[in-house]
Amino acid sequence: MVGGSAVPSGTIVNATGNRSLADSDLAAALARTVPSVLTTVAGPALLVHPRRSAEVQQVCDLAGRSGSPVAIGGAGSWQQPPAEALVISSNHLAWQPEVAAADLVVRTSAATRWLDLAQRLAEHQLWVPLDPPGDGRTVGSVVATATSGPLRTGFGQVRDYLLGVEFITPDGHGVHAGGRVPKNVAGFDLAKLVTGSFGAFGMITAVTFKLRRCPAGESTVSFTGSLDDLLETGSAIRAGPAAPASLELVSDGGTWALHVRVMGPAIAVDQAVRVVSDIVGTGDTLNTSDTNDRWPQIRNRHLEYPTTLRIGSSFADLAHVIRHLSESGCSCLSASLGDGMIRCSGAWSVEAIVSLRHDLQPRDIPVVVERAPVDHLHAVGHFGALRPGVAELTAGLRRTFDPQGIMAVPLTGEKA
Repeated sequence: MVGGSAVPSGTIVNATGNRSLADSDLAAALARTVPSVLTTVAGPALLVHPRRSAEVQQVCDLAGRSGSPVAIGGAGSWQQPPAEALVISSNHLAWQPEVAAADLVVRTSAATRWLDLAQRLAEHQLWVPLDPPGDGRTVGSVVATATSGPLRTGFGQVRDYLLGVEFITPDGHGVHAGGRVPKNVAGFDLAKLVTGSFGAFGMITAVTFKLRRCPAGESTVSFTGSLDDLLETGSAIRAGPAAPASLELVSDGGTWALHVRVMGPAIAVDQAVRVVSDIVGTGDTLNTSDTNDRWPQIRNRHLEYPTTLRIGSSFADLAHVIRHLSESGCSCLSASLGDGMIRCSGAWSVEAIVSLRHDLQPRDIPVVVERAPVDHLHAVGHFGALRPGVAELTAGLRRTFDPQGIMAVPLTGEKA
């Protein structure tokens, strides 16, 4: 008995007592052919835990032949999967990262938590210089969403450190894209295609990154003031010789602050702090331990809100876009003044997102929905309406990698 009603033998049910997606047919086929753990939860109707990539391929093949919608489930700390889908969890697919310290390369399971990877690399005095928001996230989540943090000002984006990606297409084919060294990456770069696709082309199972040596020291200088004053301060630092690792403008509750992070040898860090002070005056200088506490707070505060948008702006348009966001319902904002990437979180409605995209479209400023309630995502899509040519190319790629159209990834949305 589940939910007070009898259930036929072999039928998988959800917590409400309703019969599951595809009733017992898909569940029975999975139980026969894939030695995986099937679980029922309140949200997804059917949750499957493969232990090996071969099992992921079998699950995708069965789902494709049944026409069942499929979603990828990682740690569940960033985006919840849709309720009516077969959710393939990566929780049992993690394995120890393979660190080639001499080559400055690491190959890791996509199911590895990002912070666990960072700790493993730190044992070798190495790192992937990316600081995405969301401490509980997996490597696969970071790559699939192309989510970078404040360090992108000085070190770049996810794509800049990606050497290879291994993923399984919705019809069950395994793909190895890229290689272990940059010279092996040639031709149509599928690794970069998968990066930022939000899982539309399949489930990422392993990733190979190029690494850098950990910086010997760091310091953060913080300033507070009005939006106009801090934009002017950021512009002056950006044009100077300090070369900050992060140049992050943040607002929470109407208070504006600018955080400047510098990294490198101790002597270089001290010199950069002096350069910043000479340019804009003395700020509140933090020591290394305070720096380590401060930056996770800056990037993770977005998770306090249900929806996070990522907006790409030129520096020339930055002030206009920030003011527009502040007037449009953005509760938590951070902007990388080095490259114009803005992350804005709040209780965004579907109508507000559509309106924002419409307002920024004449300036050719993209608005990407990084995370949102499932119904919002289906309405507006991660990217919204795509430009002619891009739309046709994307549709063709989806038909190639997902011929049955089973991946429950709304790239454009119903109201795009």
